[in-house]
Amino acid sequence: MDPIALIATLCQLATAAQRQAERVQANKAQCLRLASRIQVVTETIKRFEAKYNNAKYLGSLTQLTEHIEKCIQFMGGYAEAKWYKKILNAGATEKGFSECNAYLNEDLIQLQLDVGVSSLTEQTESTCARDADIEYIKQQQDRIIQLCQQELMRADLQQLEQREARDILQKQITSVQQQLMQQKPKKQYPFDERFLIPYHALVFKQRIAQDASNKVYRGSLDGTPVAIKVVEGLLDEAAQQQLIREMGVMSRTRGNHIAQFYGACIDPDKACLVMEFLPNGSLAHALTTHSFEPVMTKNILLEIAHGLMSLHRQGVVHGDLKNSHILFDQEWHVKITGLGLAQIRTQSIAPAASPRAMAYIAPEILQSAVVSNAQSDIYSYGVMMIEIMARSLVERCHPAELLSRIPATCPAFYKDLITACCQVDPVLRLPLPEIIARLEQYQPEPVETDPVILYERGKCVYTDAESKKKAGNTQAARVLFGEAFQLFKAAAEKKHAKAQAKLGMCYLWGAGVDSDNLLAYQWFSQAVEQAPPTPDIEFNIGRLIEKGEAGAVPRTSAVTWYQRAARHPVSNSNERIVQEARRKCQIMGAPV
Repeated sequence: MDPIALIATLCQLATAAQRQAERVQANKAQCLRLASRIQVVTETIKRFEAKYNNAKYLGSLTQLTEHIEKCIQFMGGYAEAKWYKKILNAGATEKGFSECNAYLNEDLIQLQLDVGVSSLTEQTESTCARDADIEYIKQQQDRIIQLCQQELMRADLQQLEQREARDILQKQITSVQQQLMQQKPKKQYPFDERFLIPYHALVFKQRIAQDASNKVYRGSLDGTPVAIKVVEGLLDEAAQQQLIREMGVMSRTRGNHIAQFYGACIDPDKACLVMEFLPNGSLAHALTTHSFEPVMTKNILLEIAHGLMSLHRQGVVHGDLKNSHILFDQEWHVKITGLGLAQIRTQSIAPAASPRAMAYIAPEILQSAVVSNAQSDIYSYGVMMIEIMARSLVERCHPAELLSRIPATCPAFYKDLITACCQVDPVLRLPLPEIIARLEQYQPEPVETDPVILYERGKCVYTDAESKKKAGNTQAARVLFGEAFQLFKAAAEKKHAKAQAKLGMCYLWGAGVDSDNLLAYQWFSQAVEQAPPTPDIEFNIGRLIEKGEAGAVPRTSAVTWYQRAARHPVSNSNERIVQEARRKCQIMGAPV
């Protein structure tokens, strides 16, 4: 575009800026002042059109055009339907207007305009315009609060409990009032102010996790999906300062396997961290719902190690590494979260660490005043490896007992790696570069796919689990039951009838998995479709139907299954269940 065409465009933009300034709902005095400056600059250039019709001014005129477009866009925020949100975020701040004026100043110098035009940046008039806007905002506070309240009440909180939704809404309205009425100068923080997120800017959609001191919600921030971790209770001054320090660390921490930190609200009664939302949940949850193949297991451990090393290289110790702080993105890649949360405690809620949480803590941390360090993170990593291999959670135990929790089926490579990470002496623990090198070189054995072999292995492990349970070793039994459950599940998914029946029993009794009667019924039903059922399976189907725990199946059909179980010939192995089935038929008046 030639200089003459650019000058014509500038005149059009000046008119557009004036119209935009007249449309704004707030900060009108400053917007009109800005539009007036733009008008004078463009008129001056038009008046000296012959001078600026020169190729040497082409770059400067183009830059001025871009700057005026930015000024119009900035003023547009106060003219949009949600102008009140712009006020909440910016108030009558001089920052945005100062930036616009800085653009114009830069252009005045580039275009060599005279002092008369430069005097437009005189501060007295700017201050008067700002003061007029501040006064207008004060007069409009009730209206702005009302508009914000109406928008907050339209938010979709249906997936939250009624009381919970009401509490969040009330805190958000209070946040609006506090921000609007705040007259104090801003404090200096050890991080960029963009990481300070007002509570009312968050959209809460669904609670996805909770413990004694935190609640985690799926939500959004400016349309971006986020996870919101709310610190329960009231932060005292020390805890608030700790949160601010941790924000300084988190805002500077980056890595491919570290969850992105968006910011936080630091109000004592509304403290929360806002992080990247990771849709596939935590490793702790995945261990109860997914069967990871050997290559996937290796990749998970490798990515955790890479993420941990990335933290350590940035001078950050996690200090609270555990399976619930290992999350998965859409593609099942690892993201470490939970940085610094172990250090934040509230005044009203300061729970003692649970036996589960204590299991991850290195012995030197528990036994002395030593603070968490890189070596203690490696110990926690080793405990996580045990849980991944055992597919169950580890309770706190003496370090000497910890290695006994490694399941018998754990590959020798991982046994050695766990042992090297969980040494009592922190000096002897394997450094992360060596852990990563070993994992990268390791070639996992191909996963077993034969359902017969999987089922037979499951039976052997299940028998060992029952022996441990009878001997009173409940922790070892739980690990083995979990291992047997996974073997039965792998075989059952390949339509092995006996494995399907065993899996149903696991769900019925809560062996290696949380008890779930509906899933027990579904697996029993699949088993009887694959092969002639045993009387215990038929009896249990009847009992689940009778109790109304078989979905939509009518309870009256329970008698049919009792009859089928009762008709089996009695043997030493089934006598009790057949007799019980016959008794049920007698009670129901059904012939055998």
